Amino acid sequence: MQTKLISKHMPVGGDEYSFNELFRVAGRIKTMYIASAYSDVLTLRKIFRICRANRHINNARLVIFLDQSANKALPRQIERQKYLYLATQIRNEFGEESGINLVNQRGFRLFHSKMIFISSTKETKIIVGSINMTRNGTTLHENEELIISLSNPTKNLINKARLYFDDLMKNSISVRDAEANLQRDSLRSFFLAGKLYVKYNPISVFYFPLNLPEEVLNSKNPVHKLLDEKEINDRLNILKIYPKYKKIIPNRESWSNYCIETIHGFWTPYEFIEKVDTILLGKRQKSDNSFARIIKYIFNKDSKFSSGVNSFFEELDESIRGQFKITWDIESTHERWHEWYKKLKKKFYRNTQVDEPTENHSELNKDLIDRLRTGVQQSDVFDFFTDYKHRDLFVDSFYDSLQFHLSKPRTPNKIAQIVRNMVGNLEDSVGLAALLRKRGVNSFSNHCERLLQE
Repeated sequence: MQTKLISKHMPVGGDEYSFNELFRVAGRIKTMYIASAYSDVLTLRKIFRICRANRHINNARLVIFLDQSANKALPRQIERQKYLYLATQIRNEFGEESGINLVNQRGFRLFHSKMIFISSTKETKIIVGSINMTRNGTTLHENEELIISLSNPTKNLINKARLYFDDLMKNSISVRDAEANLQRDSLRSFFLAGKLYVKYNPISVFYFPLNLPEEVLNSKNPVHKLLDEKEINDRLNILKIYPKYKKIIPNRESWSNYCIETIHGFWTPYEFIEKVDTILLGKRQKSDNSFARIIKYIFNKDSKFSSGVNSFFEELDESIRGQFKITWDIESTHERWHEWYKKLKKKFYRNTQVDEPTENHSELNKDLIDRLRTGVQQSDVFDFFTDYKHRDLFVDSFYDSLQFHLSKPRTPNKIAQIVRNMVGNLEDSVGLAALLRKRGVNSFSNHCERLLQE
């Protein structure tokens, strides 16, 4: 048995690394198995070409086992098609039992194994180590990796390696079959066509921690008019220093009536996306001037904001001394304030050297401003249907929220109204899937269109 130990930073005595050398064997390749947690299509295609160039003409097999959650083989449509095309090439070249398989973790969080098994007409090779089948992993370009290559190991070790890959074969699904399952799943298509909206608390960005003494925090009475009983006394909402503070608080959102709340946010079907976005656009336009004024007020060098903050600290210090007869470290609070203020400025402006930013300044963080104006952060629906745990959590949370709305005799929620008109009340989440299969997603879509026209 010949053993090689390979690493980029291996001291004298280490073996030189080459990607092609890693897969080179004497004779013609009959079997090649690869286990890798992470991968990319370009690296897998290089392996396919190496194996194809040195394959046994009559009997050869290539199977690549990947983790279904860690890889891009399923979550994004473009990446799925790349993996599917490569898997089809492998199958066409090496036969029905070859291809790319996604491993079911069987209760484990991640399939994290890395091993290469090559059996040829003259040699058997087993390679284990830290490398994933990615560009960074296989080129040792950025990552520090360690590889042990065994040429013609003992029969016992060869048998154990074969048994390991046999087990992976039993507990995995081919990319081709996984894609076919996804295409057949109308419930998945129904959810992925929609959009997620996550509520964003605009006020939390402006909370400054005060680090007040315990005696003050345990007191039932607020020590300053800007620290309400309804809020945590140990934080200052700096927006309250703005004279027209109440006018910039977002109004109660009607957009959520077109959504169902899930563990990942408020989900709306494809047909309602334009309606929700229109409502949010109206909220954005109404609050444009308000947020522009407050941001200019906070960050303008010559504004009254700084003096307002200093006055608050002095009044608070005086109140603590008067009520509790204790001292408060106001000097360190001023120091923390200046550091916190700099970080806040970085959130709003990419160029933190601007002394007098205005609402029209080109360096303004428009994404953050948009979230503050609407109180909502938008995102596409991630394809959690590739992982049964995430799928079940999402669908169950959707169903629970839907049932909550259906329990109301006159619910304002539009999706619940549609489901009630279609089928009445659902017994469980399976009933939703059955509804879509029986009536069709098009039927649901038609109900949405009619509701929007009312």
